[in-house]
Amino acid sequence: MLNKNVLVDRIIAELKKQKEEVERGLASARTSAIEAPGAMQSHSDTTRSQMEHLAENFERIILEKEVALREFNDLKKSVDISKESIDVGCVVEVVDEAGMHSFYFIALSAGGTQVMLDKTNPITVLSSTAPLAKALIGKKRGDLATYNIGNKTKSLTIVSVE
Repeated sequence: MLNKNVLVDRIIAELKKQKEEVERGLASARTSAIEAPGAMQSHSDTTRSQMEHLAENFERIILEKEVALREFNDLKKSVDISKESIDVGCVVEVVDEAGMHSFYFIALSAGGTQVMLDKTNPITVLSSTAPLAKALIGKKRGDLATYNIGNKTKSLTIVSVE
């Protein structure tokens, strides 16, 4: 049986690592903006403007990571509650039409992170608002979930829900 608290701890560690990387990028962008020539030194101050815009994007990403970290810390309190149907906090194993197995962790809003379940099985964190998560939520073991990617419809069979 999967220890979801260990999984959530791994996700939190990965989110912290990602946040630190973005913070380093923010510091670099701010330094570049300060060092870029100003309007009085150059006919164009596009470098400064671009670096300031990049810094704003980094700040937004950092806020998103902070929200995700709070969300996962809160989720730890209820992650081991058993559920029959897929919902936030569940780990889902699926198999696609080609027989490929995949593992997903359904989170409230922070998706896109991937952590290793074991040496061979990565778990992808899905935001509950992602199309795949929407297709999975409410389903049970043995159910078929369908979702669209562009103009293609994909089908997955639910193997397990923890």
